[in-house]
Amino acid sequence: MITIEVFHLMQQRRMKITEQEYEAALKRIDELLLLVTDYTPEDDPNLIELLKVSDICLLYTSPSPRDRSV
Repeated sequence: MITIEVFHLMQQRRMKITEQEYEAALKRIDELLLLVTDYTPEDDPNLIELLKVSDICLLYTSPSPRDRSV
């Protein structure tokens, strides 16, 4: 599992993640979706983790600035 600290470091450095890390993040999202509803409080640890892991997936799927300048 990717910790919040590692996530922040990855976000600060705009790091890409590996396909294996991406697959693990998708699996964790599936697990968390079972625990989060529309009525889940914003400070719920599962919701917070879901949002963070979703952002990690964006690191894998988002093109780099270099890729966007065509």
